[in-house]
Amino acid sequence: MSRDRTRELEDRLLRCLPAGTHEMETLCRMAGLQATTDISSAAVECSVRPRLLINPDFVDRFCRTDEHLFLLVMHELWHVLLGHTRLYPRLGPAQNIAFDAVINASLARQFPAAEFRGFMEEVNPADSFPSLLLRPAVGWPRRPVYPEAIGPSGTADVLRRLYPPEGDESVAMPLYSEILRLLVRAGHIRLLVGSEWAAPGPGEAWLLGDHGDHPSDMDAMSDPLFAQVVQRIVASWPRPPVRLRGRDLGRAVEILQASSAEPVSEVRRVFKRVLRRVLTRRPSRSTRVQRTLERVVGGTGVLPNPWDRTHHARLKLAGSTLLWNQASTQVVRSVRRTPRACVYLDVSGSMDSLLPHLVGLLAPLARRGELLAFQFSTEVHPLSDRDLVSGRVRTTGGTTIGCVVDHLLALPRIRRALILTDGYTGAVEADRVRRLRAGGYEVHVVLPHESAFVRNLKEAATSMTVLPSLKPSGGEA
Repeated sequence: MSRDRTRELEDRLLRCLPAGTHEMETLCRMAGLQATTDISSAAVECSVRPRLLINPDFVDRFCRTDEHLFLLVMHELWHVLLGHTRLYPRLGPAQNIAFDAVINASLARQFPAAEFRGFMEEVNPADSFPSLLLRPAVGWPRRPVYPEAIGPSGTADVLRRLYPPEGDESVAMPLYSEILRLLVRAGHIRLLVGSEWAAPGPGEAWLLGDHGDHPSDMDAMSDPLFAQVVQRIVASWPRPPVRLRGRDLGRAVEILQASSAEPVSEVRRVFKRVLRRVLTRRPSRSTRVQRTLERVVGGTGVLPNPWDRTHHARLKLAGSTLLWNQASTQVVRSVRRTPRACVYLDVSGSMDSLLPHLVGLLAPLARRGELLAFQFSTEVHPLSDRDLVSGRVRTTGGTTIGCVVDHLLALPRIRRALILTDGYTGAVEADRVRRLRAGGYEVHVVLPHESAFVRNLKEAATSMTVLPSLKPSGGEA
């Protein structure tokens, strides 16, 4: 395919960026784009360099506007982002339709304008099943009509949940399993793919993207470059209708209450081994005697002194008094315990179910004053011993690791830190990794067994430890 056709597609994608608001330009620069007739419509390929493949003949016929081309590419990317090619060993028509129904509905909710949704409405008729599940309902979003006479029982309810009326936020998106059950009740379904670009009739469905046997989607997210590009793009997207909490750029800071759960014994043993690498070398340095000035009562006098809180009580008891307690200071010796470990606790949305168990691990250290603790989501905030013990955290719901590295680099006299996270933090940029190594920093990462994604922090970590299961087995409380 000529380079001119590829360049034409790139230019059209870039032209629709102001309407789409996504960083498609970054994707085109780093992942590449190629026009080819080897696929039916669009696909993602990972070879030497990740590429988007688009069939120009399909574009000429169905994507007459830039917004339609934009939705075609976004549809194919969502298949990769949501891992649809990994959910079943072999996809059948029902699974493919269920996936497309959820993706099309999510894209329509995010881009409800007529110039966008017209693409789905053109390729999928509203008067046949299952095509009506792959497009907005007639009259949506303001006055949608959900036909009761088309498709098996329950079709109208699923369609209403895919495309609820404007302003109705109480309707939950249907699960894949619900759509699959609906399709199974309908019986035989035929997919129109490849060169079959005719309008689908009853019992037929026309799918977007590449639904053939090409292995491109299977390998796409395993490519480190493509995975990093996609993660950067997704982080800057507007809040989607179905939100993946903890894996985006978050929202305003909120105060949340996380309960504390007693960790199982094996988790405590593994965590103690990690702590030995992070704690200060000599425990004697954890306490220090210091001299401080303390305010005390230095006698009485006639000068009024607002610091004397007993004066009003004496007035009530004695009727009148001209004497006031006078403030004075004296040098006293006190023992101050200095923290022995610097800990960053991930409090993003994806950690909701894990936080009680991790708080239970850290609470004993906090009670003894041995922690310099911080909490991070997309921002880093101090985590006091009192808040840590009580499970009171501040979070934006999203997550990023860059703010943690920058905060650690700015701390004086600290070269070792422990990061408790599930690993869904985004990759550490090469410049930050270089600064950590040049400064002699040790970053020890601890990940829970229930959710341990090691790829993002592998380059920056001095050590990585996956804890045993945080949830107690049947025989341990």
